[in-house]
Amino acid sequence: MKKSSKAATNYTCGLRKRTFWIICALTLAIAAAVIGGAAGAILMKEKSRHTSSPTIQPSSTSTPVSTTTLQPSSTLTFASPTPTAVTIDCPGSDNTTFTTSNGEHWLRKCNVDFGGPIPVNGNYKTYSIGECLEICATVTPKCYGVTWVYAQPQGVGDSYCWLHEERLEGDGVPRRVMMESAVLIDG
Repeated sequence: MKKSSKAATNYTCGLRKRTFWIICALTLAIAAAVIGGAAGAILMKEKSRHTSSPTIQPSSTSTPVSTTTLQPSSTLTFASPTPTAVTIDCPGSDNTTFTTSNGEHWLRKCNVDFGGPIPVNGNYKTYSIGECLEICATVTPKCYGVTWVYAQPQGVGDSYCWLHEERLEGDGVPRRVMMESAVLIDG
C-alpha cells in the first residue's frame, strides 16, 4: 500500500508533476507574449495617431488661376514613425497651378494619369502632391511632370509619387481615380 500512495502523490490533474509544471510554464509564457504583443500594437497605433504629416500653407493670388506657394526648404523631414495619412486636394485643385520653392509653376490635374517615362531615380513615398512636386523640382535628370497615386497607403501597389523625365503633352488619360498629375508650365 505504501507504493500506491507514493505513486498517487507524483501526479497532478492526471499528469506527472514535472509534465504539469512544464505545461503551466509554457501556458504562462504564451499568455505573456500575447498580452505584450497586443499592448505593443496598441501603443504603436496610438503613437502613430499623434504624428502629423507636413503641412503646406496655401496662398491665393489675384490671377484668375489659384496658386499654392511652399515656403523654401532644403530638405523634407518627417517625425518618426513616418506619417501614413495623405493630404488630398482634389477635386478642388483641378486645373490650378502650384509653385514649388524654386519658383517653378505646375499645372495640376485631378484624376488624370499622364504616364510617360520614369527617370532613373524612380518613384517616392509622399503624402501630398506638394511634397511630390518639391521632389520633382530638385531631382536630376530634370523632372517635367508627376503622377501621384493615393489609392492605397503610400508604398503599396502603385501608390507612389511617379516622376517623369520628359515633357508631357496633351491631356493625359482622364477619369483615373485616386490620383493627381501635374506638368511643368515654365522652367
